[in-house]
Amino acid sequence: MRARKTAKPFVWRFPDRLFDGGHLAFHMAPRDSRVVMGENDVIHTAMGWSDLHHGADGVAFRRSSPVGDIYLIGGESVHQATASLRNGKGEARAWHDNAGDLKLLGSIAFDAPAGSWTTVTIPISAEYEASNPIHIRLDTAAGVDVATCAAS
Repeated sequence: MRARKTAKPFVWRFPDRLFDGGHLAFHMAPRDSRVVMGENDVIHTAMGWSDLHHGADGVAFRRSSPVGDIYLIGGESVHQATASLRNGKGEARAWHDNAGDLKLLGSIAFDAPAGSWTTVTIPISAEYEASNPIHIRLDTAAGVDVATCAAS
């Protein structure tokens, strides 16, 4: 393998020729409170996402399958999670995965039209634990386009 530093921003990638996609399907290593598709999404998302696309507006996005999972690291205090969505409707939920014991932190129904990006805000309850990653789940009938997701 050969790498070269450039002026371009760092982007997480796991090239097919070097990494087994079957193993990577379950690899998550969340380290940020904000996920931008095409930049740091690879280590923050689980299975079920489309390849990276760029819209006519230049925004990079991935389409979730009927279930899209994103993992975030929050700060000391988190009051909401936001997602920039388009072309889908369903429910957005925030959880703590306490070793399989799920704790719902908040949820909201959303309807994001196809023509423009919609910011969906999930209120986060006082049960948020700073040391515990936030699991954002997007439940939809036919998927949804996602550009960003953040905890704040």
